[in-house]
Amino acid sequence: MGFLSYARSAAIVAAGAAALLVAGCSGNNSSSSSGIVNVRTIDDVSNGGNATIEVNNGSVAGSQTYFSISSYHYLQPTNATITLQLSSNTLTYPTTYKQLSGGGYYSVYGIGNIGVTDSSIQGYPEAIALQDDTSGASPGKVLVRFLAAAPDAGLATLTINGTQIASGIAFGNVTGYASFSGATPMVAVTGTSNGGSTAVSLVSKSISLTAGHSYTFLMDEPTIGSGSYSIEVVQDH
Repeated sequence: MGFLSYARSAAIVAAGAAALLVAGCSGNNSSSSSGIVNVRTIDDVSNGGNATIEVNNGSVAGSQTYFSISSYHYLQPTNATITLQLSSNTLTYPTTYKQLSGGGYYSVYGIGNIGVTDSSIQGYPEAIALQDDTSGASPGKVLVRFLAAAPDAGLATLTINGTQIASGIAFGNVTGYASFSGATPMVAVTGTSNGGSTAVSLVSKSISLTAGHSYTFLMDEPTIGSGSYSIEVVQDH
């Protein structure tokens, strides 16, 4: 298995006409129709209070607690305008523009460090929109990608089952999906914590997954009182 390329998925595109959330959407109102976009939101800003992530001026899930994951909701395909607000302050964080293609499934992650108040500094909270793989893995395998959501970790290196998958992953960047046999991969992440040049071990743990499914791993900052980095897991299929 070779290395997978990665790039910031929240590339700016020209904003198009706004499309409203479908009236009356609640719960898991997803659709695979080519004329529909399925969107969910995840609050991954530790210590930021509740997050509200809006797509085209409409909230998918309202105010979300830390690491809550909404159901998929459907919109018309659009050049989406995405904003992030946190209850711990009065800021509206930089707008993200993302082309949402019909038939696609997308997860919008609010990420960042609430302690970073200068928008020019890495870690300033932002919304990242990623297209999810909902086709699933082949029997006996899992698909895994990695989103670097811990700005203080520096450049992360991801190792799964002893194989280095990607290195130099900066905050806000994501790997492509990689396929693995079995459903309990041993995941290790090192970083250049606090801006240093020496690799520092941040997390090493076995994660129980379900074969045939796809997942996103997120590297998270320590929450208040925890003192340690963590890996959170989101099931994409």
